[in-house]
Amino acid sequence: MRPLALLLALLALGMGLVLAVPLLLSSLPPTLGEAPSALALQDIPAGDLAILEAAAAQCPGLSWAVLAGIAKVESDLGRSDLPGVHSGANPSGAEGPFQFLPATWARYGDGNPQDVYDLRAAAFAAARLLCADGAGNPATLPQALYRYNHDWGYVAQVLAWAARYVAGAQLASGAQAIQGALQGAVGTIRVLGDEVVPLFPWVPPGGFPDPFPWGQCTYYAAFQHRVSWNGNAADWWANAKAVGAAESRAPTLGAIAVWRASPAYSVYGHVGVVVAVDGDRFTVAEMNYVGLGVVDQRVASLSDPALDGFIT
Repeated sequence: MRPLALLLALLALGMGLVLAVPLLLSSLPPTLGEAPSALALQDIPAGDLAILEAAAAQCPGLSWAVLAGIAKVESDLGRSDLPGVHSGANPSGAEGPFQFLPATWARYGDGNPQDVYDLRAAAFAAARLLCADGAGNPATLPQALYRYNHDWGYVAQVLAWAARYVAGAQLASGAQAIQGALQGAVGTIRVLGDEVVPLFPWVPPGGFPDPFPWGQCTYYAAFQHRVSWNGNAADWWANAKAVGAAESRAPTLGAIAVWRASPAYSVYGHVGVVVAVDGDRFTVAEMNYVGLGVVDQRVASLSDPALDGFIT
């Protein structure tokens, strides 16, 4: 199994990732370079992907996917409108898509303070910094990421995104699932109660920023997946596309399944978050399918005529 695929497989087995990261990568092969996954090709503009690949190439052993994971966690690949991404600094003083502190940029940047906001310049600087800290060696990659941001939870998030961005990274042979995901025939449901917790290591402890009303399916989906559009669930397929979100007809872990308005899903439609994939079936975690504020898991079918597709 490929290095990053192995990492994601261990995620699926429910290992304590924050504690297991250093131990895990110490036994991996020396190269982490891999082809981009379908998700990467959808989420990362082609020009930016080429930049990340070129930047990583200056550090033998460093995967472009690790740089992509950092940029995703720090700034949504430079798309975030949070302070410090495009100008100025965040409350901690960090700047640009890779969130450099000025002193670090002065050492590893290109000499132009304004280039910290340029993805290309920042990616090359991040690769130089990571390489200096040992990121080209799988045995010391976790420590290098920890030095980049002193938080093992951050390391876990970066590596989880890196795993999603490489082709062939899957949770098991055949079916894919997070730990404890419901399996069974289409229509099988497991009611879980009203507790809302992150399902994936890349979800912040309190969820992503969520403007939707508590208890609705849209609230739960936006908690688990970054959402930059609005509207009822039935509007999400069109609204997500309008803001440039990646969409697919194939389910992937963490994607949002969207059902249009129909007799089965009312005039409001429905959304859920994919937690398992098995052939023509997939399992979603969702809210307000069986009742307002109630979380459940449900096995659904790709042949459902009301299914629009998946926002990745």
